[in-house]
Amino acid sequence: MIQQTPLDPSQLRELPQALGRWELGIRPAPKEMRRLDHGHVVVVLDARTGMARASDVVSELSNTELVRVVIDAMTRSASGQAACRPRQLAVETKALQQTLAGDLDRCGMKVLHVPMLPLVDEFMQGLRDRLAGQPVRSPIGAMLMEKPLAEAAARIAAL
Repeated sequence: MIQQTPLDPSQLRELPQALGRWELGIRPAPKEMRRLDHGHVVVVLDARTGMARASDVVSELSNTELVRVVIDAMTRSASGQAACRPRQLAVETKALQQTLAGDLDRCGMKVLHVPMLPLVDEFMQGLRDRLAGQPVRSPIGAMLMEKPLAEAAARIAAL
């Protein structure tokens, strides 16, 4: 069940700012994760540390769902990191940048268009490897074997 996360820019602006930027990636869910109508994995990664801040499987790629995952990344980190907000959030498409910019700008974050997010691709490859029971090939994907990310991957797979 999807929880609604209210957007309170003043509270989110009070969170300390993280060093570096975060990346928001949206990828088709691996076939092992597709249940009902949940067809996309949304992941927020800290580009400086490579750690997952938040991840979810969603059926609808709405602005509300995407902002909810970003707020979860700020307030309830999947890897147990302290609550904070990034200075910048990198996304792959200009359309996504325009969609998120208004809401996230009010929280003190700049949304950047970056054509490729290799960190997100490595994370997803590691997730696919883990779900298939294969050795994890990528360095970032290998982090899925560590407890916080393994728990996040297991939570996503259980949806």
